[in-house]
Amino acid sequence: MDADHILFIEKGRLTGSGTHAELLETHPMYLEFATQQLRLQEKETVELE
Repeated sequence: MDADHILFIEKGRLTGSGTHAELLETHPMYLEFATQQLRLQEKETVELE
């Protein structure tokens, strides 16, 4: 992650803030979001090869 500080917003409400590492440890929805993004990136990389 390149961001120093991330704000996580769900349904228009701020539900978490911190670094990528902090949010992975403390915010279940952020963990789910980050995991989905990683899987999507991996899939796109495989498709390009």
